Amino acid sequence: MIAIPTREPNPDSSSSHDSGISDGRGTNLWLMAPRSTLTAKRFGLRFTDRSLTDCSDIELDGIRTEFCDFISTQILSLENVVGVPFNNGTTSNLHAISLAANHNNRDLVICSDLSHKSIAQACHITKQTAQPIYCSRNCNFRVPREDLIRFLKDHGDRVSCLVVTIGTTQLGTMNDFPFDPEIAALLKEKKIWLHVDAAMGIQAHLTASNETTRLLLANADSVMIDPHKFVGVMDLSLLFVKESHIKSTNLPDQHYFPGLQTQFGTTRGGFPIAVAWKTIQMWNGIEGVRKIAETRHRWAKSLSTSIQKAGYDLVAPLETTIIAVDMGMRNGEPITDTPEQTAECIAQIRAVNYQNLLSEVHGLAVGKLHLETVDRSIHGLRIVITPKREITKTIIQKTARAFDRMSRTSMMQVLPVKKPERFGR
Repeated sequence: MIAIPTREPNPDSSSSHDSGISDGRGTNLWLMAPRSTLTAKRFGLRFTDRSLTDCSDIELDGIRTEFCDFISTQILSLENVVGVPFNNGTTSNLHAISLAANHNNRDLVICSDLSHKSIAQACHITKQTAQPIYCSRNCNFRVPREDLIRFLKDHGDRVSCLVVTIGTTQLGTMNDFPFDPEIAALLKEKKIWLHVDAAMGIQAHLTASNETTRLLLANADSVMIDPHKFVGVMDLSLLFVKESHIKSTNLPDQHYFPGLQTQFGTTRGGFPIAVAWKTIQMWNGIEGVRKIAETRHRWAKSLSTSIQKAGYDLVAPLETTIIAVDMGMRNGEPITDTPEQTAECIAQIRAVNYQNLLSEVHGLAVGKLHLETVDRSIHGLRIVITPKREITKTIIQKTARAFDRMSRTSMMQVLPVKKPERFGR
């Protein structure tokens, strides 16, 4: 039996004072929501301190339907779609790529070099070819529009799917491909499936929606979204597919228990969905989710500004809650004379400071970043301001101070010391 935990928030916790997320009555929602008593109210269902295994399949399917409807309409603004839950985004992307190939019987998938690795994995499994088009630094790490249009016109008859990422996982750039009415019309003319990987950019879309993202979502044949990107619940991904495509896929089904879950071979379990749905309800629905997104973006902007004041450059302009720090540049200038020296220097800097940074800013998602571009290798750090409740204003301030210390001490300790020139003997 899976017991549903009941746990009251700790009013004495320090994070309740600096997270900035409240229900207006002094109750800290970060503490309350992730540990909340699980409750759902669809079809007369109400389970508090009871087991999810006591719920019928109809009840759990009702929770799934209600939650998917909320995500599709309130967050993604989608119409006439069906939502299918999976355990992770990799599996969602796999099924989207498979649906595209089944839809038009083609074998070429267009993506960018910043697409998530699950796209290439999905192409390998489905025996399709992933064709990355390279993002340009001159276009803020986006694919140049003329490159995409040229490829679609020359090879569009072979293309099964175009994968566009909203918020690339490496750099946090909002869209790795351009998108406008002309490109949308070209995709329809060539009968190319448009799959949107709504990775790290949905929070930014909630705070400052842009026309490109709205147009992408409106024209998408499928959309993948991981709710834990904005509600902090792991092991859950949703794939939304146009209802008309679901009806025409002819996926094999189980006669004894028909439904989308068995068609896609996914779980019928309801625990992650019920937890995520209750969490959002306790955060006051879409308004609470938007408030959390706004807070996270405000902190990301503050931290990126502090990092730049410390002398570090950003790999790409801040557009989401991912901060990509270029450790090989200082105030627009390379820190060493050659790429080899830069790589060696950065390796030593990270060895000295990486663990110190992680230990001081517990809760931040900090990772190493390495990109190969046309003109140089980029080495840096990738920082993600996640929606987890341990990310507080205090953590953001500690991170800013850590970068300030790194800027004042690391370079002096690591950079090779040039010996003074000797004149004569």
